[in-house]
Amino acid sequence: MKLQRTTWGLLMAALVLGGGVYFYEMIVRSYQTEVVARQRKVIDLKEQDIQEITIEKEGRTLQFERVEAETYNWRMVKPQEEIANDAAIAFLTNLLVEKERDRMFLIAAEEKDTYGLEEPFATLTLKVAGEDHTLILGRPNFDQKWVYAQINPPSETPEELEVTLIPIEFRYAVERDLNEWRRSSR
Repeated sequence: MKLQRTTWGLLMAALVLGGGVYFYEMIVRSYQTEVVARQRKVIDLKEQDIQEITIEKEGRTLQFERVEAETYNWRMVKPQEEIANDAAIAFLTNLLVEKERDRMFLIAAEEKDTYGLEEPFATLTLKVAGEDHTLILGRPNFDQKWVYAQINPPSETPEELEVTLIPIEFRYAVERDLNEWRRSSR
């Protein structure tokens, strides 16, 4: 049986269109999904790129530096120099890298206190390859699942501020006693 010329043409058109749809769905769509997921990250960075973490909470400053040692990865610099609890730091850095924010919205600068951002619960500063990232944690939302936060706020206060909701685990990660940040001697 011999196929007609128009049948071959239709068959080729179907293959080309099928290949185009496949390419779009597999390559372009997956790339778009990845871009959207990266935009929803609290701060888009890699865990191994974080070199220093500073936590300011209740008038106390904790500062940690990444070190290259065989038995530990982080060292507490402030309030005193000693080996840090790698598990506590890993929990915090994992949240920063893996968790996604819920939504963002704008508020008037005068409303900062409503969200707990005038006198924040905690302020995290990360040094990543010479660049600083700041995360200001406010109060929890009404259902206690999210925390109001500002990510990399501008240095001068504009008329409107961008506020985002991030998982409540961030509050738990920094709400530790000083002894929990220290490496226990065993």
